[in-house]
Amino acid sequence: MPSVKKLTTLGIWMDSRQAYLIESDGYEYQVEKLVSEVDESHLAGGTRSKTAYGPMDVSAEPQHNRRKQHQIEMYFDVLSKRANPKKLLLIFGPGQTKNAFEKSLNWEHGNQVRTKLMTTDKMTENQMIAFVKENITIN
Repeated sequence: MPSVKKLTTLGIWMDSRQAYLIESDGYEYQVEKLVSEVDESHLAGGTRSKTAYGPMDVSAEPQHNRRKQHQIEMYFDVLSKRANPKKLLLIFGPGQTKNAFEKSLNWEHGNQVRTKLMTTDKMTENQMIAFVKENITIN
């Protein structure tokens, strides 16, 4: 009798601060929390020159943006290692981070991962599990 490999599902509730990974084989659901290391701070504006009508000091905004972009890429890399073409993937949550993650995932895996993208508000773990049960079906 040939072995049949079950298709698993993975639901990811995510924002830029954290992600909850809800993995299921159709019967049991396991929830794992992953905290991102993305810096959410904002830079203050530049400072005025001591001379009248002098130039403003240069802020470190470009460096801050590059650092934040690198942190986001590392966050997406950790998440994308969990999503492979053998899984059905539901990405949901508030904000735009999920959209950027889906683009990153499609670029990395060449559109081989089957994804479904949905916008939701903040949820409890039980609400996340119920949401994944309602919105992903294993065929």
